[in-house]
Amino acid sequence: MQDDHSAQPSAAVRLRLEGTIFELVEDWRRSHEKIPSRSEALRLLVELALTARPRGLRPPELRRQPSSASVQKLEMVRPTSPT
Repeated sequence: MQDDHSAQPSAAVRLRLEGTIFELVEDWRRSHEKIPSRSEALRLLVELALTARPRGLRPPELRRQPSSASVQKLEMVRPTSPT
């Protein structure tokens, strides 16, 4: 039996978008020549968000500060650099 370490982890995620955030996602995906599915649009937006600068421009209605608990959780899983 052979271990396949090349398989990437994945999960199905159910997400409800309402109001302004739904409209922003719809506008974003419809702005493309080839309109991605909602699932693909959300994957692309998550990738963009995770690679963006922390202080990137965001619509004012979506700006908020993370709670101190969520910041602490992120700090616990942040990779460390070898010394």
